[in-house]
Amino acid sequence: MRIAKALAALTAGAALAGCVSTMDATRPSAFDTTATRKVCNTQVCEMPVRISDACVVSSGAWEQILLDSGPMGQRKLVWTIVTDGFRFSEEPAAFAFFTKSGDASKLRNVKVTGNGKKLEIDFQRDGRGTWLRYGMHVRREGGAFCPALDPWILD
Repeated sequence: MRIAKALAALTAGAALAGCVSTMDATRPSAFDTTATRKVCNTQVCEMPVRISDACVVSSGAWEQILLDSGPMGQRKLVWTIVTDGFRFSEEPAAFAFFTKSGDASKLRNVKVTGNGKKLEIDFQRDGRGTWLRYGMHVRREGGAFCPALDPWILD
């Protein structure tokens, strides 16, 4: 009986180890079925950014921006803050947009415009199906930073 329990525990441990080895920080978890997705299949992908009074940033309601359909080549991503009292950061140490993982060379001409209300990026879509994890820095008009937004882009 002890051998059967030991064998069952060993099998369960091996199965868990197999799951752990497939976890990948370069893409969202395949097990996350709650993530909301924004499908962008046009040349310009526009996303409103809403911020709560508690300084919680929400890029619309999307945790993943999917660019894997629509035109190849250069696309424009535009985030616009629609909540008064907030702006994208323009400070070099905490700029509005930063990459966490993935091919940052796909990003060009990252700029904050419209008195800090708009963030524009040229994205070079090559259709390889790779993920890019990024973050956003938003601050109150008075200067305090909100916690960084932490979503994904799929090429």
